[in-house]
Amino acid sequence: MSTLGIVGDLRRITDKDSFIVDKGRVVGVALDGIGTRNPTALVNKNGITDGSSASVGMIGEVISSTVAPATTGLTTNTPANITSITLTPGDWDVSASYVVTGTGTTAFTFCQAGLSTTSATLPANNLTNVRNSSSFVPTGAIYAAAEVPMQRMSVSVATTVYLVANAIFTISTAGAGCVLTARRAAR
Repeated sequence: MSTLGIVGDLRRITDKDSFIVDKGRVVGVALDGIGTRNPTALVNKNGITDGSSASVGMIGEVISSTVAPATTGLTTNTPANITSITLTPGDWDVSASYVVTGTGTTAFTFCQAGLSTTSATLPANNLTNVRNSSSFVPTGAIYAAAEVPMQRMSVSVATTVYLVANAIFTISTAGAGCVLTARRAAR
């Protein structure tokens, strides 16, 4: 005999197999992430629809880190981590925006930022945002403010993602700040 359980708008039938039933129609089988049937791995594939934040492990879950501009000091032509987040197993859409700042006399010629799973290491150039100039001294102290290309990251174990920046500059000091965000995606 089967037992009917209620989880939000989804109903779970438990016996030998677990099925996801929506309004009396089977819409899927509960899987544990590696294809094995698992009654405890019931997933709402629609995510959150009531305006609240998605809980840990649900589609739409957000992990983020914000660092104020100039908080992370930069050394010329040396990649540095601005911040990092740790992704739990699953599929994630990871995006970032960053700002590189200097003092009134800092002369920039290049800056670059990207997402990496290796500390203080920039990814391939097609996954970074690059700005070149010829010895530009910014007014207002901001040299670059830009988006890093969004990446889909599928991880099977907890994985740290770094937002890495590099700048080439002379005369004075430089720093960086950012927003790094990941949102759990549906497969």
